Amino acid sequence: MSVFLANRDEPLYIQVAERIKGLIARNYQPGEVLPPYLQLTERYGVGLVTVKRAMDILAAKGIVTPIRRKGTVVNRRIRPGETRLGQVGLIVRSTINRLFEARYLGEIVGALALRLDCLGSNLRIFSLNRRSGPITPRDVVVAGVDGAVLLGVFDRDYIAAFAREDVPLVALDHHLDDVPLDYVVCDNAGATRAVLEHLVGLGHRRIAYAELFTTAPSWLGATDAEEAIREESDRVERREAFAAGMAELLPDAEAPRHVVVSAGPEDRAAGGERKIAELADAVRPEKDPPTAIVAESDYTAVGLIEALGRRGVRVPEDVSVAAIAGADMTAADIPPLTYCRVDFGSMGEKGMELLELRSRSPRPSEANVVRIGFEFTPGKTTSAPPGP
Repeated sequence: MSVFLANRDEPLYIQVAERIKGLIARNYQPGEVLPPYLQLTERYGVGLVTVKRAMDILAAKGIVTPIRRKGTVVNRRIRPGETRLGQVGLIVRSTINRLFEARYLGEIVGALALRLDCLGSNLRIFSLNRRSGPITPRDVVVAGVDGAVLLGVFDRDYIAAFAREDVPLVALDHHLDDVPLDYVVCDNAGATRAVLEHLVGLGHRRIAYAELFTTAPSWLGATDAEEAIREESDRVERREAFAAGMAELLPDAEAPRHVVVSAGPEDRAAGGERKIAELADAVRPEKDPPTAIVAESDYTAVGLIEALGRRGVRVPEDVSVAAIAGADMTAADIPPLTYCRVDFGSMGEKGMELLELRSRSPRPSEANVVRIGFEFTPGKTTSAPPGP
């Protein structure tokens, strides 16, 4: 039974012809022989007759020639414009009904959808966050996608498995150094440096780093929280950039305090207030408290400001708080946040640009990491450190 989507306005054999055309564009030179028909039926989840009719279309266009006892030989290279992304699969960690609740997700998906609309392509969203278990890379591929985008997926085995599938693939908001794919991520080091330079320029010398890590539900096969933290590239880069920046900008300062608090599903269900309070107590103890706190995200920064306020700690009069990265997150009862506003829309645009490129060319031979910019916004949550 075919597992290609039924909502395309074209016969199945034409869809398969387009998939084979993309396969040729990415992996085959003139004179090389394509896989046997039976192998292609397994690859695309269709019948033998469908594959034969698809090959007949390609032969009529002079792209391939069937040769007896040899197989189907590629005649010529696929020209730009001959391949298309008829349907793109977006694989996300969030549930679909919450996809646009997070502003950064909404910006990325909106940019993807806009580009796909210009191409006349369809977008199908696959959620890893489902109780029946994560959808596999093979499930996505045989659903008939011509390309795939991983958004915020940082499971190493999952990404590596997807990279073994024969579809164009781009990963957003996470990267692996040892899996050759196209990745689009934030300029975490640059954003961290901008925040630190701002605080040091205001006169701060005791600066702490606060990180709230939210673990995945157990039914997603979540690993130990500390192991997951090490594997999420954004967090690793921000943490390392903070340590490097402090060593360079304040070489004579005492070792900076770095606090990580893990929150599980039960904490999220309760609004995360208990874990944020725990983080606030740890990052700003009563004895020798820091004059400034750098949070890894706007979500954590806003939570810290609220938790500190409940303890009678004023921001920024008593302590300054800044976030490394965010997407215009605001709260009615706090002043405008000092943070680096990441252009997540450009992340989606660049991801689609790379996906279009890979639809007609081989994957990179090593990890190709593209970093998007940010805009530093000095809000009203930072000021000069309080006097003695």
